[in-house]
Amino acid sequence: MGERAKFATKLGVIATTVGSAVGLGNIWRFPYEAGMNGGGAFLMIYILCVLILGVPVMCAEFIIGRKSKSDTVDAFKKLIPGSRWYYIGYIGILASILILGYYMVISGWTLEYLFQAACNNLTGKTAAEFKAEQNAFIQNDFRPLLWIYIFLFINYIIISKGVQKGIEKMSNILMPILFIILIVFCIRSLTLPEANEGLKFFLHPDFSKITPQVIVRAMGQAFFSLSLGMGILITYSSYFNNKTHLIKTAGTVAILDTTVAILAGVIIFPAVFSYGVDPVAGPDLVFVTLPNVFNQMPVSALWSALFFLLLTVAALTSTVSLFEVAVAFFINHMHLSRKKATRTMMIIVAILSTVCSLSIGSWSHIRIFGKTIFDACDYFSAIILLPVGGLLISIFIGWILKRNISREELTKKITGATIQRDLFLYQIYSSNHHHFNLFIGIWYYLMALKNDSFFSLSKSERRATLLLIIILLILTGARIAQYYYHSREKVEVTTEYESFQSELEEFNRSLNHQNEKAKNAERQSSKSSRPPKSLKPVPREE
Repeated sequence: MGERAKFATKLGVIATTVGSAVGLGNIWRFPYEAGMNGGGAFLMIYILCVLILGVPVMCAEFIIGRKSKSDTVDAFKKLIPGSRWYYIGYIGILASILILGYYMVISGWTLEYLFQAACNNLTGKTAAEFKAEQNAFIQNDFRPLLWIYIFLFINYIIISKGVQKGIEKMSNILMPILFIILIVFCIRSLTLPEANEGLKFFLHPDFSKITPQVIVRAMGQAFFSLSLGMGILITYSSYFNNKTHLIKTAGTVAILDTTVAILAGVIIFPAVFSYGVDPVAGPDLVFVTLPNVFNQMPVSALWSALFFLLLTVAALTSTVSLFEVAVAFFINHMHLSRKKATRTMMIIVAILSTVCSLSIGSWSHIRIFGKTIFDACDYFSAIILLPVGGLLISIFIGWILKRNISREELTKKITGATIQRDLFLYQIYSSNHHHFNLFIGIWYYLMALKNDSFFSLSKSERRATLLLIIILLILTGARIAQYYYHSREKVEVTTEYESFQSELEEFNRSLNHQNEKAKNAERQSSKSSRPPKSLKPVPREE
């Protein structure tokens, strides 16, 4: 095995990492989740989940990846040899494959709609006609598969070229294009007549709509959107060099990813309200509702084509990242070349995505826990595997991995006050006790109880929930106080040590100075005590 590949530039690090996060989850999944779960209420909970859970878990994955310089399975084997924590890596690989299974289906839909928009076939139709045509398309056994295989081929071309020439180059080109299209759409959407109503629905939180179901959907969306628990960030951070600032990178990715999600909402909801369309449209919001909205705008073909180009770009940046998780694993464990590893993964995903696509059509009678194979892959990966993977990574960083490793990775190539600031931030956001307990509490409350609201619980359930919250607050406060006490203690010890060091250095300097003076004096005295040189006799004149 040769030296592990690295991203060539800082822009490449940000572009690829943001590209792994920004995808259909932001532009397709986030708007319909927000529309179905209270708009502003969902957005507020989503942002809190990103800050409280997303950023720390992202930092944890960065630490694991860069320290190990390996794939998502070997990373844990290298850090803790002989343990079974490497199963976390397999959870990430399984999650990425399941997500790719249904993600490729939706990506194929974006290509179909981009083609239809480019051919001006999305104009002059009613909402009922859009719905009927979408149903006819997705339930067809052959047309969706054609677009899936085309999208797979595009992914193969990019991934087979490697990290720098393929993934990084693609991200550097596509991410600016994505942001440009987003900004153009935002400007257009904000000029629509009822834009204020759409913004009010999306940005103004209605606290009465906050339920455990809304919180669990927001948490699942945060993990899905940030690519947490999939192994992507561990794999990508293994390509980071030592100059990459991990906390700054995590913060930048979280901000840009959340910005894209918010911009998607700013695009969609003003447009939906302006044309009197129901925002609670679910998954149909993008493929049925928005084409109907664009159809009512001037130059509708242009807006439709731009929007589905945006979706295609977002889908491509995400699918490439998801593929790279398993490809890196195949390269390390099966000792395959990159092209062979890529082909192997393409075959696996082609089979799974075919099954997912057919489950919407002729195989719709096949059910897993009452869900189609397509919906089961979505639910099992986004709602179960990703949060569980994030939870296990939090436990690993907080309880298992040596703390000096986290400190070392967070402060590489960083000096002075920046170190103290970054360490303090990480300790507050750390995946240690308070983070772990907060996560467990949220998970217990949301997944175990699953009631419509807190007040609908029984008296014993309310007492248990309140007791759990109080315990979490006490443990969180105690942990933060412990960090603060230890940080003060370290500062005092460091100050005393530095003072002692300065005094010692000053004493050594004075001692050296005295020694030097003594040596000089001895040298001068030795010169004065030497006998005079013998004089040559003056020759006599004869």
